Order: sequence, then structure tokens, then C-alpha cells
Amino acid sequence: MQRFLNEVAIVTGAGNGIGKAAAQRLASEGARVAVADLDQTAAQQTAQAIAAAGGEAMAVTVDVTARPSVEDMVAAVLERYGQVDVLCNVAGIAVGEPFLQVTDENWRRTLDVNLTGVFLCSQVVARQMVEQGIAGRIVHMASTNGLVGN
Repeated sequence: MQRFLNEVAIVTGAGNGIGKAAAQRLASEGARVAVADLDQTAAQQTAQAIAAAGGEAMAVTVDVTARPSVEDMVAAVLERYGQVDVLCNVAGIAVGEPFLQVTDENWRRTLDVNLTGVFLCSQVVARQMVEQGIAGRIVHMASTNGLVGN
């Protein structure tokens, strides 16, 4: 099925895990995919795997916690593909510390990635979708940590 034929999808956190699987699935259904991740090597590996499977993808390095980085990501996607139709916010972190030992620094980093990152990516991409005059799709994904505390 080619549900995303002629569409462009950005997937954050696509270097591995859920993000990688989402990027691969979107590509298998016809999307041109921007594989966005803080880890440039992982993003490139996912993009190469998509290309090897017959899809089209580009790797984009992004820090979802920094607006300029998010804006640069969208600009790179627009330069290559000219549009954005889908955003999958998958980038997220989980601190591997017991609750009573979580440091303020780790708490702030978790909020920055898991909340601020989703806000920034959604806002920047939604503005582009409005400018394009399309009813795009923005999807937020999480692991089981979205359901239970860790």
C-alpha cells in the first residue's frame, strides 16, 4: 500500500528504536523521509537502510531542544523536497535513575527533550504546513514510558 506516495515525512528520533521503525514504515508506504536524530551516524545508517530497501530518505542532524536546530532541519527538508506533509515526534529520553535519585539536571533534560522538543518541532512544522496550505499530520509517539513512570 502506498498511503504516503508523493508525501514528505520528518521523523525525529529516527536513528534507532521506534523512530527508525516509523521512518522505515513511512518509506515503505511511499513517503520520502527525513530521518532526524541528534546522532548523525545513526540517522545516516537509517537513511541508508531505507534507500537499500528501495525508499527515499535523507539524514538530518537535529537537536529538538533548540529552535534554531529545528528550523535548520525543516529548512534542509524544504531545500531537498520542497514540502512537509507529516511530522512524527518520536525523539525522547528516559532517565535510568530511581525517582528519589533523579538530579535536577536530568529532570530538566528530560523535560527539554520530551516536552519542549515536541512543542518546538510541532510549532515549526505546523507553521510550514499552514504556509503550504495543507492539512498535514503531526503524530506524537512514545514508548511504554508514555504510560508508566520509569
